[in-house]
Amino acid sequence: MSTKIKNLALSLLYIPLVIIGQIIGNILGVFLLSILGKEYWFSFILNYLSEIAFMLIGGIIGGIFAGYTIIKFFKSFEFQYIIIIPWFVSIIYIAFIFFYTDLDKVALGDASAVLLSILFFHYYLKKNKPTDL
Repeated sequence: MSTKIKNLALSLLYIPLVIIGQIIGNILGVFLLSILGKEYWFSFILNYLSEIAFMLIGGIIGGIFAGYTIIKFFKSFEFQYIIIIPWFVSIIYIAFIFFYTDLDKVALGDASAVLLSILFFHYYLKKNKPTDL
């Protein structure tokens, strides 16, 4: 099997890894926000963000978790092939949210979490990619 196909297959791991990371991040985000309390959020924008902040924290942790796990278990990969499917899935999911759902706080928070996940995944892999190829 060619290296390109292996990397595309490896990129399929992004989906379950980011879901696990987002669940962990959402739990940590809810815990963190319960410690901070809502009285610290004083303006409309910050109040709005405080209601979806656990999703945003989940998105960041999900992306980093997926990138970290792939780097730890797979020492060599080609960056340009391992990010194709994650970007494709993320763009399709965000498009689905904007075209087929009501744009309420939950939908916007979910779209933001997916965007943060892919951005942090991309950044983490690019920053820590193996140099032995």
